[in-house]
Amino acid sequence: MTQFRAQELARRIDISCVRAQNSENDVRLLAAEAKHWHCINAHVLPNWLPLLRELLEGSDTFAASPVGFPAGGVTTETKIFEAEQLVQIGVQELDVVLNIGRLIDGDLAYVKNELRSIIGAVPPSIPVKAIIEVSHLNEEQIRIATRLVAESGSAFVKTGTGWAGPVSAAAIEIIARELEICGGQHVQIKAAGGIRTPQDVEQLASVGATRFGIGLTAAVEILNAVSQE
Repeated sequence: MTQFRAQELARRIDISCVRAQNSENDVRLLAAEAKHWHCINAHVLPNWLPLLRELLEGSDTFAASPVGFPAGGVTTETKIFEAEQLVQIGVQELDVVLNIGRLIDGDLAYVKNELRSIIGAVPPSIPVKAIIEVSHLNEEQIRIATRLVAESGSAFVKTGTGWAGPVSAAAIEIIARELEICGGQHVQIKAAGGIRTPQDVEQLASVGATRFGIGLTAAVEILNAVSQE
């Protein structure tokens, strides 16, 4: 049995339709399920954000969208423009993909300055989650990425886009330890990628994750399962 009740768990789930094939019907279903369960956040690709805001009007679910998604390799100027445009059309939470290649190369100044520039273009009321794509990183690189995120002013370090592989409890543990070491306890951890069952949620929460990025179908299945316990 999960430690969470369905209502409590829903307030920790970023329910999402962020695949290339997601259509208007998917977005409408996403909004309906997000409102039904009172999910904290519904996440769509940028072109669907205006529709999502309309569908979520009057609900307690935030409308969210990503920047630099899914590869993180566009220019800093492009990411800043994306963030500013999303703010203009009503985004309430932002997930930003770090430049993973630059991170692996050790160009940490580039990575940190880019993230700080994006955060600086966003009102403080909009939480920014920095995606570090742990499936492409070794343990030391995860530690370095976590420290950069903590120093940048991000609200969350997010494990991945969900496009590059599942998240592991081991990666969450590394992130949590590094946040403690560097004094980044103010930064929360969002787990994303391959979360399919209440047991997955339980395991990731037990090692430090406080928010969970889960695709529409899996999120509804998990919430239904928990509600029946």
